[in-house]
Amino acid sequence: MSMSRQPARSPSAEGALAILEAAESLFAEKGFDGASINDIAHRAGVSKANIFHHFTSKKGLYLAVLKRAVAHSAGILAKGPPPADPAQSDRRLKQFFSEHLDALLEQPETTRLILREVLENGSESGQSLAEGIFADYFTRLVGWVRMGQEAGWLRGGFDPALLAFTLIAVNVHFFQALPILQHLPGAGFAFDSKTFSEQIFGLLMDGAGASSNVWEEEA
Repeated sequence: MSMSRQPARSPSAEGALAILEAAESLFAEKGFDGASINDIAHRAGVSKANIFHHFTSKKGLYLAVLKRAVAHSAGILAKGPPPADPAQSDRRLKQFFSEHLDALLEQPETTRLILREVLENGSESGQSLAEGIFADYFTRLVGWVRMGQEAGWLRGGFDPALLAFTLIAVNVHFFQALPILQHLPGAGFAFDSKTFSEQIFGLLMDGAGASSNVWEEEA
């Protein structure tokens, strides 16, 4: 039985990929200012002209690197439409939560690159990142939470964007705090990200679940 073959990339696509990979590595190591186009060209094995053929500027290349990194960390969000059955949104949310943490931990340099850009480069950069890179994935995640509310396994009455933000923020903080968590007494979960994902997701869903009345106002 013959195995199907993946379509071969064109030389142009291969060159662009080599540039992106080299740039991602150097930007993660040195930051935007510290990584020169000459360094990137040398590591990718291409000319400077070839870089500007694929990417209009150093900033354009940097944004392309960030988009690629965020698409990887977005995992299942980047792979297709939301579930057709709203009742399956809980499974997809749990899968996203687990895959997102895995992506952060598997590529720490790239994760630090994204966090550096988010934390250090001001409101103007924040607007550019929000509108050009994060908005689409965040909108999808909010949509999955809203589907859970519509299906009835999540309660209504809270902004679905809050839960979407919390899912992302918990994973990001776990990544950032991991060097300390691994030395705290009783924090055995720091050595088992799968268990961490399962238990934290359960805690969050208990709070957001349809049976919870923790946040309901008294009559």
